[in-house]
Amino acid sequence: GGATSLGLAGLPGVGCSSGELDEADGIAVHRCEPPREGASPAHLNGAAALDHLVVRTPDWQRTKAALAAVGLFPKRSTDKVRRGVVQLFYRAEGRHSPIIELVGPAAVPKEGGDRPAEIWGLTFVSGDLDRTHAALPDHTKPPWPAVQPGRRITTLRDGEKLGVSMALAFMSPHVREEPLPAEEREATYVRNARAQEAMLARRGEAKL
Repeated sequence: GGATSLGLAGLPGVGCSSGELDEADGIAVHRCEPPREGASPAHLNGAAALDHLVVRTPDWQRTKAALAAVGLFPKRSTDKVRRGVVQLFYRAEGRHSPIIELVGPAAVPKEGGDRPAEIWGLTFVSGDLDRTHAALPDHTKPPWPAVQPGRRITTLRDGEKLGVSMALAFMSPHVREEPLPAEEREATYVRNARAQEAMLARRGEAKL
């Protein structure tokens, strides 16, 4: 089975009490307690934390409004990094707290535009991405540069054959750097996204 609900911690404005289910455009939402500080599960694949969760929608404005109704508001948004795609990013104030990334087409499709949103994918932080790839050599691609400067990423292949119902990815740890002005950061992400797309094309891969 897939994800059944989205647990939110560290977001006091979320309008449902702990353990109580609410609904946001088809996604069940509940508040939960954050993990203990320093609680990092050991695993052979190296994954130790959640980096971000991807919510996919055919109508990003509708889903944005539904998330706002339960107290979630984006920190930033862009329609430039991925061609034809709008991305909105939600995050609690904690340092390196997981991100909720809402993605959808810039224009609502004529067919399927009324479908609800869905929890589509998870990306985990790996302390050693090469170790992660070595632990899953037949099921991950060789890591490549991520859109975020200084980080790398790999994705799980053939997840359905492994009984995994959503997209999974692994990223190297966050890089401490001086914050860039918003416009410069956006330009960096766009530049890195185009380089990433070109690299995948050279490898004969149409997508991440």
